[in-house]
Amino acid sequence: MKPANALPKASDSTRILEFRKEIRNIRHWMDTPNATLPPPPLLIIYPTYTCTNPSSHYRRNLLCSNCIYQGFHSTQQQLDIQILSDLLHEAIDLGIRNIQFSGGGEPLEYQDLDKLFDVLYSIRKTTPDLLLGLLTNGLYLREEQAKHVATLFSYVRLSFAEGPCTDRELMARFSENLRHLLAYGMSNSSLRIGLKLLVSHTNCGVLGDQVLKLRYLIGEYYFTRLNHIRVKAMRSVNPNIEPTEQDAAQFTSAFDKVLQEEFSLWPDDVQIDLDLGYTNSDFRCYLSPLFGMVDPSGRLIACYNYAEAYDDLVIGDLHAHSFRELWGTENHRHIINHINNVSVCNSRRGCPCRFAKYQEVFGKSSPTQGPSVSKEVAVLL
Repeated sequence: MKPANALPKASDSTRILEFRKEIRNIRHWMDTPNATLPPPPLLIIYPTYTCTNPSSHYRRNLLCSNCIYQGFHSTQQQLDIQILSDLLHEAIDLGIRNIQFSGGGEPLEYQDLDKLFDVLYSIRKTTPDLLLGLLTNGLYLREEQAKHVATLFSYVRLSFAEGPCTDRELMARFSENLRHLLAYGMSNSSLRIGLKLLVSHTNCGVLGDQVLKLRYLIGEYYFTRLNHIRVKAMRSVNPNIEPTEQDAAQFTSAFDKVLQEEFSLWPDDVQIDLDLGYTNSDFRCYLSPLFGMVDPSGRLIACYNYAEAYDDLVIGDLHAHSFRELWGTENHRHIINHINNVSVCNSRRGCPCRFAKYQEVFGKSSPTQGPSVSKEVAVLL
């Protein structure tokens, strides 16, 4: 039972201290010619840029004009299922045990989703220790899909953002799909389901109330089965949408009060982390190689901010080379060592990048602080 004075736990940013050994290896690789870069702890796959039909009610009310991936939503780019299957098997052979499906685009709109499920069922049989993750907007998590997701995945995080907060129909659809997933998830004791609340300048005053409405719609019985809630600042192509420090302070204060009043109805793990952090001209990124990122065109990308600096961050193409042939190459090293010259990291106001903040936390830590243990790197995103 959660104590009556329970407050949100420490920010995810402090968890960077758990990756001391991996970061030490990355920095050695960055500075040492011919050094080997170990495989990333987490492989992130963007299977599609498809999000919603541009003319649909959902697209209009999701406020996609603020999305950092809006420039890609007009394309129907889909990751080839054979490339995807080969990538998954190669990653497992390399010892990668955390694979996450994400977007720009909605992963569950992948055109070969049924074939992907078949591949994942096969992999599950031979690799029971694999952590499979899914980040989704929840709007396409239909009941049939929820059955497969609840069986296959280790963790699912649903983003609750601008659209469902402000549109009644979207809210109803989101809550129904979440209820289906939580219901089917009861048969998988290892599955963790959480909410990612995206706070913006425009929704910071209403988001707390909308979460209470969501709890009412899905019912307290199901809501209490959520494993965690992450509260993050929304990144946007429009900087006026990103929450200000005042927005963050007001939201945090209001949300804390809600948690205190009905603490028993909330997950034990609630974390608020609204400081995006910004790069500067001296920024040198040694966290990006904790993640391998593959986009729908089959390209291996050096940074999860790639949507804003795409060509500068392409390591190579999986149509021409295997993952192991591209990872840790001289081109990869050059991109990481010169990332402050990339347009997104060298912008006038700095890039809204959580890695910049995490590196600041890491830089202030004691050299011996925090052991390197088995952990889930996805918590940093």
